[in-house]
Amino acid sequence: MNRRIAAIAVLAAGLAGPALAADPASAGSGTSRRASRWSPPRLIAYEGSTSERLIRHGAFLALGSVWPYRAPLCRATGNWPTPPTKRTFRGRSTSQGRVATWRKSASSSNICALWKAKRSLSSPRAVTEANTMFTFDPYLPAIDADPFPVYAQLRDLYPCFWSPQAQMWVLSRYADILAAGLDWKTYSSAKGNLMTELPNRAGATLGTTDPPRHDRLRGLIQHAFMKRNLEGLSESIRDIARNTAETLRGQSQFDFIASFSSKFTVRVLFAVLGLPLGDEQTVRDNAVLMVQSDPDTHSKGPKHIAAYEWMQDYAAHVIADRRKSPQNDLISLFSAAEIDGDRLDEREVLLTTTTLIMAGIESLGGFMAMFALNMAEHPDPLAVVVANPSLLPDAIEESLRFNTSAQRFRRCLQKDVTLHGQELRAGDFVCLAYGSANRDERQFRNADVYDITRKPKGHLGFGGGVHACLGTAIARLSVRIAFEELHKVLPRYARVEGPLQWMPSSTFRSPLRLELQIP
Repeated sequence: MNRRIAAIAVLAAGLAGPALAADPASAGSGTSRRASRWSPPRLIAYEGSTSERLIRHGAFLALGSVWPYRAPLCRATGNWPTPPTKRTFRGRSTSQGRVATWRKSASSSNICALWKAKRSLSSPRAVTEANTMFTFDPYLPAIDADPFPVYAQLRDLYPCFWSPQAQMWVLSRYADILAAGLDWKTYSSAKGNLMTELPNRAGATLGTTDPPRHDRLRGLIQHAFMKRNLEGLSESIRDIARNTAETLRGQSQFDFIASFSSKFTVRVLFAVLGLPLGDEQTVRDNAVLMVQSDPDTHSKGPKHIAAYEWMQDYAAHVIADRRKSPQNDLISLFSAAEIDGDRLDEREVLLTTTTLIMAGIESLGGFMAMFALNMAEHPDPLAVVVANPSLLPDAIEESLRFNTSAQRFRRCLQKDVTLHGQELRAGDFVCLAYGSANRDERQFRNADVYDITRKPKGHLGFGGGVHACLGTAIARLSVRIAFEELHKVLPRYARVEGPLQWMPSSTFRSPLRLELQIP
Protein backbone atom coordinates (compact mmCIF):
# COMPACT_ATOMS: atom_id res chain seq x y z
CA MET A 1 0.00 0.00 0.00
CA ASN A 2 1.33 3.36 -0.91
CA ARG A 3 1.66 5.13 2.41
CA ARG A 4 2.43 8.52 1.02
CA ILE A 5 -0.48 10.67 1.89
CA ALA A 6 -2.92 12.60 -0.25
CA ALA A 7 -4.71 14.33 2.62
CA ILE A 8 -4.34 17.24 4.98
CA ALA A 9 -5.26 17.00 8.64
CA VAL A 10 -6.04 20.49 9.84
CA LEU A 11 -7.15 21.04 13.40
CA ALA A 12 -7.85 24.44 14.92
CA ALA A 13 -9.83 25.51 17.93
CA GLY A 14 -12.87 26.97 16.25
CA LEU A 15 -12.34 25.63 12.71
CA ALA A 16 -15.57 26.03 10.73
CA GLY A 17 -17.19 28.06 13.45
CA PRO A 18 -15.37 28.38 16.79
CA ALA A 19 -12.43 30.67 17.30
CA LEU A 20 -9.13 30.07 15.54
CA ALA A 21 -6.30 31.02 17.83
CA ALA A 22 -3.35 32.58 16.04
CA ASP A 23 -1.08 31.16 18.72
CA PRO A 24 -1.37 27.34 18.96
CA ALA A 25 -0.62 27.49 22.65
CA SER A 26 -3.71 29.60 23.21
CA ALA A 27 -6.10 27.12 21.63
CA GLY A 28 -8.61 25.82 24.11
CA SER A 29 -7.12 27.94 26.85
CA GLY A 30 -10.52 29.17 27.97
CA THR A 31 -9.51 32.80 27.63
CA SER A 32 -12.89 33.53 26.12
CA ARG A 33 -16.23 31.83 25.67
CA ARG A 34 -15.45 31.15 22.02
CA ALA A 35 -11.88 29.99 22.56
CA SER A 36 -13.13 27.24 24.86
CA ARG A 37 -15.18 25.66 22.07
CA TRP A 38 -13.57 22.98 19.91
CA SER A 39 -14.42 21.77 16.44
CA PRO A 40 -13.13 18.58 14.84
CA PRO A 41 -10.10 18.33 12.59
CA ARG A 42 -10.74 18.44 8.86
CA LEU A 43 -9.39 15.68 6.64
CA ILE A 44 -9.45 16.68 3.00
CA ALA A 45 -8.94 13.76 0.60
CA TYR A 46 -7.52 14.58 -2.80
CA GLU A 47 -7.39 11.32 -4.72
CA GLY A 48 -6.91 7.60 -4.31
CA SER A 49 -9.23 5.06 -2.76
CA THR A 50 -6.68 4.30 -0.04
CA SER A 51 -6.86 7.80 1.30
CA GLU A 52 -10.63 7.81 1.20
CA ARG A 53 -10.86 4.49 3.02
CA LEU A 54 -8.49 5.74 5.69
CA ILE A 55 -10.53 8.87 6.12
CA ARG A 56 -13.73 6.87 6.43
CA HIS A 57 -12.07 4.80 9.15
CA GLY A 58 -10.90 7.91 10.96
CA ALA A 59 -7.20 7.40 10.33
CA PHE A 60 -4.70 10.21 10.68
CA LEU A 61 -1.92 9.92 8.11
CA ALA A 62 1.77 10.60 8.43
CA LEU A 63 4.44 10.23 5.78
CA GLY A 64 5.69 6.63 5.62
CA SER A 65 3.35 5.34 8.33
CA VAL A 66 -0.34 4.91 8.93
CA TRP A 67 -1.42 5.50 12.50
CA PRO A 68 -5.15 4.85 12.94
CA TYR A 69 -6.65 7.30 15.42
CA ARG A 70 -3.27 8.87 16.01
CA ALA A 71 -2.12 12.34 15.03
CA PRO A 72 1.22 13.65 13.80
CA LEU A 73 3.44 15.43 16.28
CA CYS A 74 1.84 18.46 17.87
CA ARG A 75 3.37 21.67 16.52
CA ALA A 76 2.88 23.39 19.84
CA THR A 77 4.72 20.83 21.99
CA GLY A 78 6.61 18.55 19.61
CA ASN A 79 5.08 15.53 21.37
CA TRP A 80 2.48 12.96 20.48
CA PRO A 81 -0.88 13.84 22.03
CA THR A 82 -2.10 11.46 24.70
CA PRO A 83 -4.87 9.07 23.65
CA PRO A 84 -8.14 11.01 23.49
CA THR A 85 -11.03 9.60 25.44
CA LYS A 86 -13.65 12.13 26.41
CA ARG A 87 -15.68 13.78 23.67
CA THR A 88 -17.14 12.68 20.36
CA PHE A 89 -17.31 14.92 17.32
CA ARG A 90 -18.39 14.55 13.74
CA GLY A 91 -16.94 16.16 10.63
CA ARG A 92 -17.46 16.16 6.91
CA SER A 93 -15.09 16.80 4.07
CA THR A 94 -15.65 16.66 0.33
CA SER A 95 -13.31 15.49 -2.43
CA GLN A 96 -14.48 15.56 -6.05
CA GLY A 97 -18.10 15.39 -4.97
CA ARG A 98 -17.61 12.45 -2.56
CA VAL A 99 -18.20 13.00 1.12
CA ALA A 100 -16.00 11.28 3.66
CA THR A 101 -17.52 11.05 7.11
CA TRP A 102 -15.45 10.25 10.11
CA ARG A 103 -15.94 10.03 13.83
CA LYS A 104 -13.30 10.28 16.51
CA SER A 105 -13.17 10.58 20.27
CA ALA A 106 -11.06 13.46 21.45
CA SER A 107 -10.18 15.46 24.51
CA SER A 108 -9.94 19.16 23.80
CA SER A 109 -7.24 19.52 26.46
CA ASN A 110 -5.02 17.10 24.58
CA ILE A 111 -5.38 18.60 21.08
CA CYS A 112 -2.94 21.09 19.64
CA ALA A 113 -4.15 23.97 17.51
CA LEU A 114 -2.75 22.65 14.24
CA TRP A 115 -1.98 19.09 13.11
CA LYS A 116 0.51 19.08 10.32
CA ALA A 117 0.31 16.55 7.51
CA LYS A 118 3.10 15.68 5.11
CA ARG A 119 3.10 16.32 1.40
CA SER A 120 2.43 13.52 -1.03
CA LEU A 121 5.52 13.11 -3.18
CA SER A 122 3.89 11.05 -5.91
CA SER A 123 0.55 12.69 -6.74
CA PRO A 124 0.51 15.57 -9.24
CA ARG A 125 -2.30 17.03 -7.13
CA ALA A 126 -0.25 16.93 -3.98
CA VAL A 127 -1.20 19.43 -1.34
CA THR A 128 1.35 21.62 0.35
CA GLU A 129 2.02 21.42 4.04
CA ALA A 130 -0.58 23.02 6.25
CA ASN A 131 1.71 25.60 7.80
CA THR A 132 -1.07 27.99 8.68
CA MET A 133 -4.67 27.61 9.72
CA PHE A 134 -7.64 29.10 7.90
CA THR A 135 -9.16 32.25 9.31
CA PHE A 136 -11.25 35.19 8.15
CA ASP A 137 -10.35 38.64 9.38
CA PRO A 138 -12.63 41.28 7.79
CA TYR A 139 -10.27 44.03 8.98
CA LEU A 140 -7.27 42.86 6.96
CA PRO A 141 -6.20 45.15 4.09
CA ALA A 142 -5.85 41.99 1.97
CA ILE A 143 -9.57 41.31 2.47
CA ASP A 144 -10.36 44.89 1.45
CA ALA A 145 -8.30 44.35 -1.70
CA ASP A 146 -9.73 40.98 -2.74
CA PRO A 147 -12.13 39.09 -0.47
CA PHE A 148 -13.43 36.69 -3.12
CA PRO A 149 -10.94 33.79 -2.84
CA VAL A 150 -11.52 33.69 0.91
CA TYR A 151 -15.28 33.96 0.38
CA ALA A 152 -15.08 30.87 -1.85
CA GLN A 153 -13.32 28.95 0.92
CA LEU A 154 -15.92 30.06 3.41
CA ARG A 155 -18.81 29.00 1.20
CA ASP A 156 -17.32 25.62 0.30
CA LEU A 157 -15.70 24.57 3.57
CA TYR A 158 -16.84 26.84 6.40
CA PRO A 159 -20.33 28.21 5.60
CA CYS A 160 -20.90 29.08 9.25
CA PHE A 161 -17.57 30.27 10.60
CA TRP A 162 -16.56 31.93 13.86
CA SER A 163 -14.15 34.82 13.23
CA PRO A 164 -12.12 35.52 16.36
CA GLN A 165 -10.95 38.86 14.95
CA ALA A 166 -14.49 40.11 14.37
CA GLN A 167 -15.90 38.17 17.34
CA MET A 168 -18.88 37.04 15.32
CA TRP A 169 -20.12 34.24 13.10
CA VAL A 170 -19.76 34.68 9.34
CA LEU A 171 -22.43 33.44 6.94
CA SER A 172 -21.25 33.28 3.34
CA ARG A 173 -23.81 31.31 1.30
CA TYR A 174 -26.63 33.02 -0.56
CA ALA A 175 -29.45 30.87 0.86
CA ASP A 176 -28.31 31.35 4.47
CA ILE A 177 -27.91 35.11 4.12
CA LEU A 178 -31.23 35.55 2.35
CA ALA A 179 -32.99 33.51 5.06
CA ALA A 180 -31.29 35.49 7.83
CA GLY A 181 -32.31 38.79 6.24
CA LEU A 182 -35.93 37.69 6.18
CA ASP A 183 -35.91 36.29 9.73
CA TRP A 184 -35.59 39.51 11.72
CA LYS A 185 -37.03 37.83 14.82
CA THR A 186 -33.90 35.68 15.00
CA TYR A 187 -31.32 37.92 13.29
CA SER A 188 -31.91 41.32 14.83
CA SER A 189 -30.49 44.68 13.75
CA ALA A 190 -31.42 46.48 16.95
CA LYS A 191 -27.84 46.40 18.29
CA GLY A 192 -26.43 47.92 15.12
CA ASN A 193 -25.91 46.81 11.54
CA LEU A 194 -22.39 48.07 10.78
CA MET A 195 -19.55 45.63 11.44
CA THR A 196 -18.04 48.30 13.68
CA GLU A 197 -20.97 50.35 14.92
CA LEU A 198 -21.05 54.06 15.68
CA PRO A 199 -21.90 55.03 19.27
CA ASN A 200 -25.54 55.66 20.26
CA ARG A 201 -26.78 55.03 16.73
CA ALA A 202 -28.37 51.60 17.17
CA GLY A 203 -32.12 51.58 17.65
CA ALA A 204 -32.91 54.92 16.03
CA THR A 205 -32.39 54.39 12.30
CA LEU A 206 -33.98 52.21 9.63
CA GLY A 207 -30.96 49.94 9.51
CA THR A 208 -30.75 49.50 13.28
CA THR A 209 -34.36 48.72 14.21
CA ASP A 210 -36.65 45.72 13.82
CA PRO A 211 -40.41 45.58 13.22
CA PRO A 212 -42.71 46.99 14.43
CA ARG A 213 -40.53 50.03 15.13
CA HIS A 214 -38.74 49.57 11.83
CA ASP A 215 -42.06 49.53 9.97
CA ARG A 216 -43.07 52.77 11.62
CA LEU A 217 -39.78 54.48 10.69
CA ARG A 218 -39.86 53.14 7.16
CA GLY A 219 -43.41 54.33 6.64
CA LEU A 220 -42.63 57.86 7.81
CA ILE A 221 -39.42 58.10 5.79
CA GLN A 222 -41.06 56.66 2.68
CA HIS A 223 -43.82 59.23 3.11
CA ALA A 224 -41.18 61.96 2.92
CA PHE A 225 -39.53 60.37 -0.12
CA MET A 226 -42.85 60.12 -1.92
CA LYS A 227 -43.67 63.76 -1.27
CA ARG A 228 -40.23 64.78 -2.59
CA ASN A 229 -41.00 63.10 -5.97
CA LEU A 230 -37.50 61.84 -6.64
CA GLU A 231 -38.22 61.07 -10.30
CA GLY A 232 -38.71 64.80 -10.75
CA LEU A 233 -35.05 65.22 -9.80
CA SER A 234 -33.81 63.49 -12.94
CA GLU A 235 -33.20 66.72 -14.84
CA SER A 236 -31.31 68.26 -11.94
CA ILE A 237 -29.22 65.09 -11.61
CA ARG A 238 -28.51 65.14 -15.35
CA ASP A 239 -27.36 68.77 -15.20
CA ILE A 240 -24.97 67.88 -12.37
CA ALA A 241 -23.65 64.85 -14.27
CA ARG A 242 -23.24 66.78 -17.53
CA ASN A 243 -21.36 69.65 -15.90
CA THR A 244 -19.09 67.32 -13.93
CA ALA A 245 -18.31 65.15 -16.96
CA GLU A 246 -17.43 68.19 -19.07
CA THR A 247 -14.55 68.99 -16.71
CA LEU A 248 -12.89 65.75 -17.88
CA ARG A 249 -12.98 66.55 -21.59
CA GLY A 250 -9.52 66.50 -23.12
CA GLN A 251 -7.83 64.77 -20.18
CA SER A 252 -5.66 61.73 -20.85
CA GLN A 253 -5.64 60.44 -17.26
CA PHE A 254 -7.66 61.28 -14.14
CA ASP A 255 -8.75 59.98 -10.75
CA PHE A 256 -12.36 58.95 -11.26
CA ILE A 257 -13.20 59.40 -7.57
CA ALA A 258 -11.66 62.81 -6.99
CA SER A 259 -12.57 64.23 -10.39
CA PHE A 260 -16.00 62.76 -11.00
CA SER A 261 -17.83 60.48 -8.57
CA SER A 262 -17.17 62.43 -5.36
CA LYS A 263 -18.17 65.74 -6.93
CA PHE A 264 -21.26 64.24 -8.51
CA THR A 265 -22.52 62.39 -5.41
CA VAL A 266 -22.03 65.34 -3.07
CA ARG A 267 -23.90 67.72 -5.39
CA VAL A 268 -26.76 65.24 -5.88
CA LEU A 269 -27.02 64.61 -2.15
CA PHE A 270 -27.04 68.31 -1.34
CA ALA A 271 -29.83 68.83 -3.89
CA VAL A 272 -31.96 65.95 -2.61
CA LEU A 273 -31.54 66.62 1.10
CA GLY A 274 -31.50 70.37 0.79
CA LEU A 275 -28.11 70.88 2.46
CA PRO A 276 -26.65 74.39 2.29
CA LEU A 277 -23.87 74.89 -0.24
CA GLY A 278 -20.36 75.73 0.90
CA ASP A 279 -19.40 72.72 3.04
CA GLU A 280 -19.39 70.03 0.35
CA GLN A 281 -15.80 68.82 0.75
CA THR A 282 -15.88 68.84 4.55
CA VAL A 283 -19.17 66.94 4.59
CA ARG A 284 -17.79 64.34 2.19
CA ASP A 285 -14.52 63.88 4.11
CA ASN A 286 -16.38 63.25 7.35
CA ALA A 287 -18.92 60.93 5.72
CA VAL A 288 -16.10 58.78 4.33
CA LEU A 289 -14.37 58.65 7.72
CA MET A 290 -17.61 57.56 9.43
CA VAL A 291 -17.78 54.26 7.53
CA GLN A 292 -14.13 53.38 8.04
CA SER A 293 -12.64 51.35 10.88
CA ASP A 294 -9.23 50.85 12.44
CA PRO A 295 -7.69 47.58 11.17
CA ASP A 296 -5.46 47.37 14.25
CA THR A 297 -8.06 47.86 17.00
CA HIS A 298 -10.98 46.36 15.01
CA SER A 299 -13.15 49.28 16.05
CA LYS A 300 -13.89 52.91 15.32
CA GLY A 301 -10.92 55.10 16.15
CA PRO A 302 -10.92 58.64 17.55
CA LYS A 303 -10.95 60.22 14.08
CA HIS A 304 -13.98 58.13 13.07
CA ILE A 305 -15.89 59.07 16.21
CA ALA A 306 -14.93 62.72 15.76
CA ALA A 307 -16.25 62.64 12.18
CA TYR A 308 -19.54 61.14 13.39
CA GLU A 309 -19.92 63.78 16.09
CA TRP A 310 -19.14 66.53 13.58
CA MET A 311 -21.79 65.17 11.23
CA GLN A 312 -24.40 65.08 13.99
CA ASP A 313 -23.68 68.71 14.88
CA TYR A 314 -23.85 69.67 11.21
CA ALA A 315 -27.14 67.83 10.72
CA ALA A 316 -28.62 69.35 13.89
CA HIS A 317 -27.96 72.88 12.61
CA VAL A 318 -29.51 72.10 9.22
CA ILE A 319 -32.58 70.52 10.85
CA ALA A 320 -33.06 73.55 13.12
CA ASP A 321 -32.82 75.86 10.12
CA ARG A 322 -35.34 73.82 8.13
CA ARG A 323 -37.80 73.83 11.00
CA LYS A 324 -37.69 77.63 10.93
CA SER A 325 -37.82 77.87 7.14
CA PRO A 326 -39.22 74.66 5.58
CA GLN A 327 -38.35 73.92 1.95
CA ASN A 328 -39.14 71.21 -0.57
CA ASP A 329 -36.28 68.96 0.52
CA LEU A 330 -36.04 65.67 2.43
CA ILE A 331 -34.82 67.16 5.69
CA SER A 332 -37.80 69.51 5.85
CA LEU A 333 -40.09 66.62 4.98
CA PHE A 334 -38.51 64.32 7.60
CA SER A 335 -39.11 66.94 10.25
CA ALA A 336 -42.77 67.30 9.30
CA ALA A 337 -43.53 63.70 8.22
CA GLU A 338 -46.72 62.49 9.89
CA ILE A 339 -48.97 59.43 9.52
CA ASP A 340 -52.10 59.27 11.68
CA GLY A 341 -50.59 61.72 14.14
CA ASP A 342 -47.30 59.84 14.44
CA ARG A 343 -44.10 61.77 13.74
CA LEU A 344 -40.37 61.15 13.94
CA ASP A 345 -38.94 62.28 17.27
CA GLU A 346 -35.91 64.57 17.50
CA ARG A 347 -33.36 61.75 17.84
CA GLU A 348 -34.87 59.84 14.93
CA VAL A 349 -34.79 62.91 12.68
CA LEU A 350 -31.18 63.65 13.65
CA LEU A 351 -29.81 60.13 13.25
CA THR A 352 -31.83 59.47 10.08
CA THR A 353 -30.43 62.64 8.54
CA THR A 354 -26.89 61.81 9.69
CA THR A 355 -27.16 58.28 8.30
CA LEU A 356 -28.60 59.48 4.99
CA ILE A 357 -25.70 61.90 4.55
CA MET A 358 -23.22 59.11 5.30
CA ALA A 359 -24.99 56.56 3.07
CA GLY A 360 -25.77 59.04 0.33
CA ILE A 361 -22.15 60.06 -0.03
CA GLU A 362 -20.22 56.87 0.67
CA SER A 363 -22.69 54.20 -0.48
CA LEU A 364 -23.52 56.01 -3.71
CA GLY A 365 -19.91 57.07 -4.23
CA GLY A 366 -18.63 53.56 -3.57
CA PHE A 367 -21.29 52.11 -5.87
CA MET A 368 -20.17 54.43 -8.67
CA ALA A 369 -16.48 53.70 -8.11
CA MET A 370 -17.03 49.94 -8.25
CA PHE A 371 -19.14 50.27 -11.40
CA ALA A 372 -16.43 52.38 -13.06
CA LEU A 373 -13.84 49.79 -11.99
CA ASN A 374 -15.88 46.98 -13.55
CA MET A 375 -16.33 48.94 -16.77
CA ALA A 376 -12.65 49.89 -16.95
CA GLU A 377 -11.52 46.29 -16.44
CA HIS A 378 -14.03 44.83 -18.92
CA PRO A 379 -13.67 46.71 -22.23
CA ASP A 380 -16.19 44.60 -24.15
CA PRO A 381 -19.15 45.34 -21.83
CA LEU A 382 -18.03 48.99 -21.77
CA ALA A 383 -18.18 49.17 -25.56
CA VAL A 384 -21.62 47.56 -25.52
CA VAL A 385 -23.18 50.02 -23.05
CA VAL A 386 -21.56 53.01 -24.76
CA ALA A 387 -23.04 51.92 -28.08
CA ASN A 388 -26.41 51.14 -26.48
CA PRO A 389 -27.06 53.17 -23.30
CA SER A 390 -30.37 51.35 -22.77
CA LEU A 391 -28.26 48.40 -21.51
CA LEU A 392 -26.79 50.47 -18.68
CA PRO A 393 -29.41 49.29 -16.16
CA ASP A 394 -28.47 45.65 -16.87
CA ALA A 395 -24.78 46.46 -16.45
CA ILE A 396 -25.51 48.28 -13.20
CA GLU A 397 -27.43 45.32 -11.76
CA GLU A 398 -24.65 42.92 -12.70
CA SER A 399 -22.12 45.24 -11.10
CA LEU A 400 -24.15 45.27 -7.89
CA ARG A 401 -24.00 41.49 -7.89
CA PHE A 402 -20.43 41.08 -9.06
CA ASN A 403 -18.69 43.77 -7.03
CA THR A 404 -21.02 45.49 -4.60
CA SER A 405 -19.55 48.10 -2.29
CA ALA A 406 -21.88 46.92 0.52
CA GLN A 407 -19.91 43.81 1.47
CA ARG A 408 -20.81 42.86 5.04
CA PHE A 409 -23.39 43.82 7.67
CA ARG A 410 -24.06 42.33 11.06
CA ARG A 411 -27.00 41.03 13.06
CA CYS A 412 -27.47 39.86 16.66
CA LEU A 413 -29.06 36.50 17.43
CA GLN A 414 -32.20 36.57 19.54
CA LYS A 415 -32.26 32.81 20.12
CA ASP A 416 -30.01 29.78 19.80
CA VAL A 417 -29.53 28.52 16.25
CA THR A 418 -27.92 25.38 14.84
CA LEU A 419 -26.52 25.93 11.35
CA HIS A 420 -24.16 23.72 9.35
CA GLY A 421 -23.36 21.74 12.46
CA GLN A 422 -22.46 24.82 14.52
CA GLU A 423 -24.27 25.95 17.63
CA LEU A 424 -24.88 29.70 17.60
CA ARG A 425 -26.12 31.19 20.86
CA ALA A 426 -28.53 34.00 21.60
CA GLY A 427 -26.52 37.20 21.92
CA ASP A 428 -23.91 36.19 19.35
CA PHE A 429 -23.25 38.60 16.50
CA VAL A 430 -23.52 37.30 12.94
CA CYS A 431 -21.93 38.77 9.80
CA LEU A 432 -24.01 38.59 6.63
CA ALA A 433 -21.40 38.61 3.85
CA TYR A 434 -23.49 39.98 0.99
CA GLY A 435 -20.44 40.19 -1.25
CA SER A 436 -19.94 36.44 -0.84
CA ALA A 437 -23.61 35.61 -1.37
CA ASN A 438 -23.53 37.41 -4.71
CA ARG A 439 -20.66 35.16 -5.87
CA ASP A 440 -22.30 31.93 -4.72
CA GLU A 441 -22.31 29.38 -7.57
CA ARG A 442 -25.27 27.70 -5.90
CA GLN A 443 -27.33 30.75 -6.86
CA PHE A 444 -25.55 32.35 -9.83
CA ARG A 445 -24.00 30.31 -12.61
CA ASN A 446 -20.41 31.33 -13.44
CA ALA A 447 -20.63 33.73 -10.53
CA ASP A 448 -17.05 35.00 -10.92
CA VAL A 449 -17.75 36.22 -14.45
CA TYR A 450 -18.95 39.77 -15.07
CA ASP A 451 -21.80 39.25 -17.57
CA ILE A 452 -24.07 42.21 -18.31
CA THR A 453 -26.57 39.91 -20.06
CA ARG A 454 -27.12 37.94 -16.86
CA LYS A 455 -30.03 39.94 -15.38
CA PRO A 456 -29.22 38.74 -11.84
CA LYS A 457 -32.60 38.64 -10.15
CA GLY A 458 -32.45 38.43 -6.39
CA HIS A 459 -28.90 39.73 -5.96
CA LEU A 460 -28.07 41.22 -2.57
CA GLY A 461 -26.11 44.23 -3.75
CA PHE A 462 -28.49 46.50 -1.81
CA GLY A 463 -29.02 44.05 1.05
CA GLY A 464 -32.21 42.10 1.48
CA GLY A 465 -35.18 41.29 3.67
CA VAL A 466 -36.83 44.00 5.75
CA HIS A 467 -33.60 46.01 5.67
CA ALA A 468 -33.24 46.32 1.91
CA CYS A 469 -31.86 49.77 1.15
CA LEU A 470 -34.54 52.45 0.95
CA GLY A 471 -32.47 54.60 -1.40
CA THR A 472 -32.18 52.04 -4.20
CA ALA A 473 -34.38 54.00 -6.60
CA ILE A 474 -32.38 57.21 -6.40
CA ALA A 475 -29.09 55.28 -6.43
CA ARG A 476 -29.98 53.43 -9.64
CA LEU A 477 -31.33 56.62 -11.23
CA SER A 478 -28.23 58.63 -10.30
CA VAL A 479 -25.69 56.06 -11.48
CA ARG A 480 -27.49 55.51 -14.78
CA ILE A 481 -27.65 59.22 -15.56
CA ALA A 482 -24.06 59.81 -14.40
CA PHE A 483 -22.62 57.20 -16.76
CA GLU A 484 -24.85 58.22 -19.66
CA GLU A 485 -23.31 61.69 -19.47
CA LEU A 486 -19.78 60.42 -18.70
CA HIS A 487 -19.80 58.14 -21.76
CA LYS A 488 -20.78 61.02 -24.03
CA VAL A 489 -17.49 62.70 -23.04
CA LEU A 490 -15.34 59.59 -22.49
CA PRO A 491 -16.58 56.64 -24.53
CA ARG A 492 -13.42 54.65 -23.79
CA TYR A 493 -11.29 54.37 -20.68
CA ALA A 494 -9.16 51.78 -18.89
CA ARG A 495 -7.66 51.42 -15.45
CA VAL A 496 -4.07 52.51 -14.98
CA GLU A 497 -2.03 49.46 -14.05
CA GLY A 498 -0.92 49.13 -10.45
CA PRO A 499 -2.32 48.15 -7.06
CA LEU A 500 -5.38 49.94 -5.76
CA GLN A 501 -5.55 51.52 -2.33
CA TRP A 502 -8.75 50.40 -0.64
CA MET A 503 -10.79 52.11 2.03
CA PRO A 504 -10.21 50.48 5.43
CA SER A 505 -13.73 49.39 6.29
CA SER A 506 -15.04 46.06 7.52
CA THR A 507 -18.50 46.91 6.11
CA PHE A 508 -17.95 48.66 2.78
CA ARG A 509 -15.44 48.07 -0.01
CA SER A 510 -14.33 50.69 -2.51
CA PRO A 511 -11.02 52.16 -3.70
CA LEU A 512 -9.76 55.45 -2.32
CA ARG A 513 -8.39 56.35 -5.76
CA LEU A 514 -9.23 54.99 -9.20
CA GLU A 515 -6.84 56.22 -11.88
CA LEU A 516 -8.30 55.91 -15.37
CA GLN A 517 -6.60 56.60 -18.67
CA ILE A 518 -7.96 57.31 -22.13
CA PRO A 519 -6.53 54.77 -24.61
